[in-house]
Order: sequence, then structure tokens, then C-alpha cells
Amino acid sequence: MAEPYVAAYGGAAFLEDTDLTTDLQLNGVTFVDGRLRDLRVEPGPLYGAKVGYFFQPSLLGGNVGLEAEAYRFQNAIRPQTARFQGILGGVPVDGSVAVQRADADMIGAALNLLYRYPLWSSAELPRGRVQPYLGAGLAVLIAELSTRTSPFEVNKGVSDTDMQPALQLLAGARTYLTRNVALFFEYRVLHSQPFTFRFRESGSIAGGAFVETARDRARLTSQHLAVGISFHW
Repeated sequence: MAEPYVAAYGGAAFLEDTDLTTDLQLNGVTFVDGRLRDLRVEPGPLYGAKVGYFFQPSLLGGNVGLEAEAYRFQNAIRPQTARFQGILGGVPVDGSVAVQRADADMIGAALNLLYRYPLWSSAELPRGRVQPYLGAGLAVLIAELSTRTSPFEVNKGVSDTDMQPALQLLAGARTYLTRNVALFFEYRVLHSQPFTFRFRESGSIAGGAFVETARDRARLTSQHLAVGISFHW
């Protein structure tokens, strides 16, 4: 039978270790140009909401549905040592360097195509006691990267925002507590196109005036674990 629903959820986002292409100029002169390898990213909080609709016709014993969702997750790159390959201070480098903290704040909106299969149906629970489901969707991600300038005598906070499309795959299971209320567990993999963040800030080095311009570029692959509650009609 047809089934509209709304849901809310929370959980954790795990970003895979990532490479970061970075360049930095001081007064137009290149100081850093290269790639940081396998940056470790800390897990962070995830929360979101969904609205969806499963259609009436049966397909192989289950139903197809459409789902729109919005979510937010936050992750941090802690201070660490990472491998750098490129130019540093005009000198070719392939070795370990210190990396300062950066914070990523992600907001996403997605449209998912779902397939569910009802199990253990009864007169009280005609949609099944349990509904495992699979899905795939397209998302739009807005990412804000916040960090600090590094070469100045007094460094300042800087941030930039970029928007990119992403593909997501998900799997989960919903358990009905009543005819209209269910709990669900969901796992999702999210893979984006590369984000580009640009920074520009002024400061002083040894009493001289300098302008720092920088660009960081990275692709996002994230895994999400979520638990939520849904309401069905």
C-alpha cells in the first residue's frame, strides 16, 4: 500500500583519509605548492530529516519510493604530521610536515530512490514488522572550511565555502513499533566532486606588510551511521 512518511535522525559521520592539494602565495610569490597525503579526519556529529513516499504498486514483493532529505555533519582535521610532496619555500620537498587544525562544516540536500521489502506482515502491521531497504541518490553539498593563516606574526581565522554535487548509496532497516511509528538504522556512503576553497588575508612578517592568498582542493568521501524515528500514514 502507498505510504507517505517523515523522519528525523542523528548519528556520526566518518570522513576517509584524504589528499589535499594546496598552494599559498605571499605578495604574489609562491611559497607552498604541492599535495598533503592521507590527512586524518576525526569523526563528527550528523543530524538530518527526511520526507518520503512509497508507491502502491508491488515490485518483486516490495515497493519503490522517493525520498527527499536534508542533513548536516561536521568533521575536524586535528593538528598532525603528514607527508607533503611539492614545493615548500622554493625548495622541492618529499617528507613530513606539520599540519594545523581545520574544520569542515557540511550541509547537504538529496533526492533518493528507494526499494523496501516488508517482512512479518500481520493484520496489525500490514506493511511488515521490519522493512529492510536499499537506495541511491544525488546530493548537493555546501562545504565550509575554516582554518587559520600560518606565516604571519599574528595569525587570523579564515574560511571559505564551496558547493559541489555528490552521489550517495544507502542501506537500512526500519522496525515498526506501532502501525504509524518506526525506528530505523541507516548506513550511507557519500562521494563528492572536488571542493575548492580560496583564502585571502593580510598581515605582517618581521614588520613588513604581506598578503597571503591560498587555495585548498580536496574530494570528500564520507560514511554515515544514523539512527532515527519515522512517522507513517
